[in-house]
Amino acid sequence: MKRDVQKRIRDSTVRRHVDAWLQRYEPSPTASLRLVCFPHAGGSAAFYRAWAASQGLDLEVLAVQYPGRMNRFDEPLVDNAGAMADILAEVLSRNVLPPFAFFGHSMGAMIAFETTQRLAHEHRLHPVRLFVSARKGPLCHKPGERYLADDERLVSYLRRLGGCEDEVFQQPHLLPMILPIIRNDIKLAETWAPRSDARVDCPITAFVGNRDPEVTIEEATSWEQATEDFEIRVFDGHHFYLTDHRSEVMDHVVRRCDDELRRQSMA
Repeated sequence: MKRDVQKRIRDSTVRRHVDAWLQRYEPSPTASLRLVCFPHAGGSAAFYRAWAASQGLDLEVLAVQYPGRMNRFDEPLVDNAGAMADILAEVLSRNVLPPFAFFGHSMGAMIAFETTQRLAHEHRLHPVRLFVSARKGPLCHKPGERYLADDERLVSYLRRLGGCEDEVFQQPHLLPMILPIIRNDIKLAETWAPRSDARVDCPITAFVGNRDPEVTIEEATSWEQATEDFEIRVFDGHHFYLTDHRSEVMDHVVRRCDDELRRQSMA
């Protein structure tokens, strides 16, 4: 009975907010593949706007918009990776036609991974490839309590990671709006509880910066334990290396997706 109630609530949420969950900045209904992008902690769909505008290829970029930010600012935040993935699996299964691929950066990588598992289990759908960026593999994940830190220490941590202009932290009127979202997302990431045998039935590509203070190359390589087909690409840079290497990352994503589409067409 409890599961039935939860399903009705989830279905109602999906129906109400389906347009809000996915941002299509450059709609391309005839594209041969959709790339669904999952933002990092504190991030929004707008992080991938430039990807959609610049790729200019036979690929449509869709960006996930988490509740509580941008056009969804008045909606309650979600601080549980499983709950987020439950809803996203429903949204994507109903609104994104295969073939599609997933790209997740940092916290977005874990949500993309969890969503991939749910799509396979509940809908028998699989991305052609899962791209995980700046994130440790499931078996390397360790719970944390950084989300409990005071504002000063949290800001210090965010400055160390990069990805947010210093000017943002120098405007006191913005912090009360920004920090609760970031704190919520860090909690989601730090309380993630992946199964020890968590795997996906699609290839995984891991991207990582060689000077990332949060993820070592070895930790990024541990994603190979979650799939039968794995590769890793290392870029020069920190946690937000992809800001400087966007075109290289996109080129590799497109090549790998094309390879998978050709392989599937020949199977």
